[in-house]
Amino acid sequence: MATRIIIGVEYNTPVLVVEGYHALVDTVISGAILLVVYIVRSRYASRFQYGLYRLEDVTAFTVAVLILVTLAFSLGDLRSPPTGNFYVIIAGQTVTIPFLLGVMYAKKRAGELLNSSSLRADAAHMTVDVIESSAVVAGLILYYYTQLVGMYYIAAISAVFGLLVAAYEAGYDSLKSLLDLPRDEELMDSIRETIKSCIDNVEIVDIKVRWAGPVVFSEALLRMHPLKTIDEAGEICSKLERCVKESITEIRDIIFRLEPSHRNYYKLVVPADEESTEAEISHHFAKAKYYYIAEIRNGRLINGFFIRNNFLAGSEETKKAGRGQLGLLLGARIAEYFHNNGVTDVVVTNIGEIAFALFLRHQIVVWKGVEGLSVTDTVGRFLNGELERLREPTSEASWEKHVV
Repeated sequence: MATRIIIGVEYNTPVLVVEGYHALVDTVISGAILLVVYIVRSRYASRFQYGLYRLEDVTAFTVAVLILVTLAFSLGDLRSPPTGNFYVIIAGQTVTIPFLLGVMYAKKRAGELLNSSSLRADAAHMTVDVIESSAVVAGLILYYYTQLVGMYYIAAISAVFGLLVAAYEAGYDSLKSLLDLPRDEELMDSIRETIKSCIDNVEIVDIKVRWAGPVVFSEALLRMHPLKTIDEAGEICSKLERCVKESITEIRDIIFRLEPSHRNYYKLVVPADEESTEAEISHHFAKAKYYYIAEIRNGRLINGFFIRNNFLAGSEETKKAGRGQLGLLLGARIAEYFHNNGVTDVVVTNIGEIAFALFLRHQIVVWKGVEGLSVTDTVGRFLNGELERLREPTSEASWEKHVV
């Protein structure tokens, strides 16, 4: 820094003066960043819920402004080619390049060890410095050997370009963080893929990400099956938090919010004793003669048809299904049949413990039907959200009388 400024002033080489100011700004940047890194990781910062990580963004953006101010004050001095000693000028610029390389490597390693985005950005800034300094040297050499003023302006433009790139690197990401704009779309995709790989059958509604210095705070809105209990949902969220933090190290915290389940597709079963949509729904689910299958998508009935309850038809033994061990397993067989055929919801007025338990096991939602209501009206109430979900079977301990 001092070498460039002294030689630039002494030998009338404005481009070296600009380079010296550039190095001075770099020194100020490095000092400010080291101070901020210390504060952000101090015990004082831990007193705040979200820490003081955004200090790094404020520092980086301030540095970008300082670089642009330095450039603005230096543009007038770059219009005239140097008139001093060629070898001294070249030596003054060249001798600093190895030092820049060493500082660049040190900042890069420090950024990796401390997981500091500001130090990593500063290391990238130093990389630009090395390239830009080399370009200035090349431009000055070409100018002195060719005496073409255009070659000098190549060197001057290189210096200006280096300052602009440094300002961009220091300020762009930090400004996006301060404005809560997305800095890395790939990170959001990584969070989404990690959640999918950790837990099956979880719908991701939305993901929000906030960058603050070296860390990331995220929030994910999930939709789970309506039969999941609060305890089950809590266990799933805890597992997802561990999984995401282990896979994506820059995430400081991730919060999961659960949205009430709203499915787009339903396959609903309504029991009936007659093959008519105007018939009343059956008083007992397992003993109904027919089942009306209603397929619903996006709140609209797209298909409806009846099927016969074949578990009641046939032999004399089957006709006595209300008694004995066969009657005990009738509801279970029907529940398994509907599960195997993709049913998602059933409407009942009465249901035994075994069938109800099997529906719960297969995550089929059981709704309380209204006695005397027709099949059509029952489906209509379901579409309007007017049916109550059953939390327990209507016939408790009915299985005991069948046990010998």
